[in-house]
Amino acid sequence: MITTHKLAAVLFLVAALPSAYARDVCLEGLPQSLEKQIAVKFPDYRIALSADQQLNDAEWNRAYYHPGTCQTVLRADFDGDHQQDFALFLVKKGGSTPKLVAALARERNWLVAELPQWNEHIAGCYMGKAAPGVYEHTAAFEFKPTTPTERESLATKNTGIMAGRVESTGDLYAFTAMQWRYVWVSDRTEHGRRFIAQVQDRGRL
Repeated sequence: MITTHKLAAVLFLVAALPSAYARDVCLEGLPQSLEKQIAVKFPDYRIALSADQQLNDAEWNRAYYHPGTCQTVLRADFDGDHQQDFALFLVKKGGSTPKLVAALARERNWLVAELPQWNEHIAGCYMGKAAPGVYEHTAAFEFKPTTPTERESLATKNTGIMAGRVESTGDLYAFTAMQWRYVWVSDRTEHGRRFIAQVQDRGRL
């Protein structure tokens, strides 16, 4: 027979243990239907978690790893239909290669699209909301489009996605005219180049 004291002790131990089954903050609020659709469409990738921002580098972690926060999932209405859409970074299973995807809510499923991105490692990847407006190609280098959807100037009436890598790159993605388009709005800063190179030299990326 389990006594009241024994039951209380068991409940205390369960509560005290770090839950292996607790959902990561990056998964909180994600519809299961979207998770399943992403798993089917990208079977070699998983949704990036908050812990993916952590490296074996104290300087990096102090600057860029913030436990309990998620910088790789974004919720907003990207196409102006008053429904909640999502943008997410995925990461290759068993590796660190990222993939950027956007998911627009539809009546019975999600319109999932992979967006071009050039980050080689998930650590340091970020995304945030971009207000409606006009965005111009960075003045750091000459505009030479590398994909059919890259633009020198991009106007959007809806919330866009600003995504890239901390102190490195930034691209504005917007869903306009029934298509995802983007403009490169910032280039690598010299500080970002030096810092990332130092971490890579130590073999931690």
